[in-house]
Amino acid sequence: MFLHAVELALERGFYHVYDWLATRRRKRLTGEFTSFVKNIAPDAEIVNIMIPGYEELDAWLDIVVPDAREEEISDALSNLRDKFFDDKKFHIGLGITERAQYETTRAKLKFSV
Repeated sequence: MFLHAVELALERGFYHVYDWLATRRRKRLTGEFTSFVKNIAPDAEIVNIMIPGYEELDAWLDIVVPDAREEEISDALSNLRDKFFDDKKFHIGLGITERAQYETTRAKLKFSV
Protein backbone atom coordinates (compact mmCIF):
# COMPACT_ATOMS: atom_id res chain seq x y z
CA MET A 1 0.00 0.00 0.00
CA PHE A 2 2.74 2.43 0.96
CA LEU A 3 4.78 1.67 -2.17
CA HIS A 4 1.73 2.25 -4.33
CA ALA A 5 1.19 5.63 -2.64
CA VAL A 6 4.83 6.57 -3.23
CA GLU A 7 4.61 5.55 -6.90
CA LEU A 8 1.51 7.70 -7.37
CA ALA A 9 3.19 10.59 -5.60
CA LEU A 10 6.28 10.32 -7.79
CA GLU A 11 4.11 10.29 -10.91
CA ARG A 12 2.64 13.61 -9.82
CA GLY A 13 6.07 15.19 -9.51
CA PHE A 14 8.83 14.89 -6.96
CA TYR A 15 8.31 18.38 -5.53
CA HIS A 16 4.71 17.68 -4.61
CA VAL A 17 5.27 14.30 -2.95
CA TYR A 18 5.33 15.67 0.59
CA ASP A 19 2.20 17.80 0.11
CA TRP A 20 0.35 14.93 -1.52
CA LEU A 21 1.27 12.45 1.23
CA ALA A 22 0.47 14.99 3.95
CA THR A 23 -2.96 15.65 2.43
CA ARG A 24 -3.70 11.90 2.23
CA ARG A 25 -2.69 11.50 5.87
CA ARG A 26 -4.86 14.44 6.94
CA LYS A 27 -7.89 13.03 5.13
CA ARG A 28 -7.35 9.53 6.54
CA LEU A 29 -6.90 10.70 10.12
CA THR A 30 -9.82 13.13 9.87
CA GLY A 31 -11.96 10.21 8.69
CA GLU A 32 -10.81 8.14 11.68
CA PHE A 33 -11.65 11.00 14.03
CA THR A 34 -15.13 11.53 12.54
CA SER A 35 -15.83 7.81 13.00
CA PHE A 36 -14.92 8.15 16.66
CA VAL A 37 -17.20 11.20 16.94
CA LYS A 38 -20.13 9.17 15.59
CA ASN A 39 -19.37 6.35 18.06
CA ILE A 40 -19.24 8.73 21.02
CA ALA A 41 -22.24 10.82 19.96
CA PRO A 42 -24.39 9.20 17.24
CA ASP A 43 -26.85 12.10 17.48
CA ALA A 44 -24.15 14.68 16.71
CA GLU A 45 -23.95 16.19 13.23
CA ILE A 46 -20.68 17.15 11.59
CA VAL A 47 -21.62 20.23 9.56
CA ASN A 48 -18.20 21.33 8.30
CA ILE A 49 -14.75 19.81 7.79
CA MET A 50 -11.72 21.86 6.77
CA ILE A 51 -8.47 20.17 5.74
CA PRO A 52 -6.11 21.74 6.56
CA GLY A 53 -7.66 23.66 9.41
CA TYR A 54 -6.92 27.19 10.57
CA GLU A 55 -3.27 28.21 11.02
CA GLU A 56 -1.30 25.25 12.46
CA LEU A 57 -4.27 22.86 12.67
CA ASP A 58 -4.24 19.74 10.51
CA ALA A 59 -8.05 19.79 10.38
CA TRP A 60 -11.07 21.66 11.73
CA LEU A 61 -14.48 20.16 12.47
CA ASP A 62 -17.71 22.01 13.24
CA ILE A 63 -20.04 19.74 15.16
CA VAL A 64 -23.65 20.32 16.21
CA VAL A 65 -24.74 18.44 19.33
CA PRO A 66 -28.06 18.05 21.17
CA ASP A 67 -28.69 20.89 23.63
CA ALA A 68 -28.91 18.71 26.75
CA ARG A 69 -25.65 16.87 25.99
CA GLU A 70 -23.34 19.73 24.90
CA GLU A 71 -21.05 19.68 27.93
CA GLU A 72 -20.83 15.88 28.09
CA ILE A 73 -20.07 15.50 24.36
CA SER A 74 -17.71 18.48 24.33
CA ASP A 75 -15.65 16.98 27.18
CA ALA A 76 -15.54 13.55 25.52
CA LEU A 77 -14.49 14.99 22.14
CA SER A 78 -11.86 17.23 23.73
CA ASN A 79 -10.36 14.20 25.47
CA LEU A 80 -10.44 12.26 22.21
CA ARG A 81 -8.80 15.17 20.37
CA ASP A 82 -6.01 15.32 22.97
CA LYS A 83 -5.45 11.55 22.76
CA PHE A 84 -5.38 11.75 18.97
CA PHE A 85 -2.72 14.46 19.18
CA ASP A 86 -0.63 12.50 21.70
CA ASP A 87 -0.84 9.23 19.73
CA LYS A 88 -0.71 10.45 16.14
CA LYS A 89 0.66 14.02 16.37
CA PHE A 90 -2.44 15.18 14.50
CA HIS A 91 -3.88 18.52 15.65
CA ILE A 92 -7.65 18.87 15.20
CA GLY A 93 -9.67 21.95 16.12
CA LEU A 94 -13.28 21.56 17.21
CA GLY A 95 -16.16 23.97 16.96
CA ILE A 96 -18.95 22.48 19.06
CA THR A 97 -22.36 24.17 18.96
CA GLU A 98 -25.67 23.32 20.60
CA ARG A 99 -28.50 22.47 18.19
CA ALA A 100 -30.72 25.40 19.29
CA GLN A 101 -27.92 27.94 18.84
CA TYR A 102 -27.03 26.47 15.43
CA GLU A 103 -30.65 26.62 14.22
CA THR A 104 -31.04 30.21 15.47
CA THR A 105 -27.90 31.27 13.61
CA ARG A 106 -29.03 29.53 10.42
CA ALA A 107 -32.42 31.21 10.63
CA LYS A 108 -30.78 34.63 11.01
CA LEU A 109 -28.52 33.99 8.03
CA LYS A 110 -31.45 32.94 5.83
CA PHE A 111 -33.38 36.02 6.87
CA SER A 112 -30.52 38.42 6.13
CA VAL A 113 -29.80 37.07 2.63
